[in-house]
Amino acid sequence: MLTAVSIVAGDVSRFPLVITDSSTDEVIDLSDIDYLMNTKVNKRLSAYQWKFSMMVNAILTGNAYSRIVRDPITNEPAMFEFYAPSQTQVDTSDPENLVYRFTPYNASVQKFAVLRMLFIGSSFHMTPSWAARRYFP
Repeated sequence: MLTAVSIVAGDVSRFPLVITDSSTDEVIDLSDIDYLMNTKVNKRLSAYQWKFSMMVNAILTGNAYSRIVRDPITNEPAMFEFYAPSQTQVDTSDPENLVYRFTPYNASVQKFAVLRMLFIGSSFHMTPSWAARRYFP
């Protein structure tokens, strides 16, 4: 089974990701996010490694999460932080304002992120365009 998961995740990871509007199928121009998703996610991960990790988790657990870390001066997306589903709790008490809580492996303090997420999965039935409108202001 892990071989099949690796093959599928590897195949998906080789292709560029685009965000489209689900109602019009038009590509949404988010050049800063596009660079992060398809070139360099952060100092440690290439885009391929990040997409592979996201896909493996989405296939095996049904969900994959990354936090969008923004530049403190410009507020532009600066990098993605990948979190395993076991490190992530989602507060769905208000479906219009989801809250994600992260517990990094190397820290005891939880990080909180509201509306700054990349999510792959079926738990909340989010479409890419909904996610783009909500998470890429």
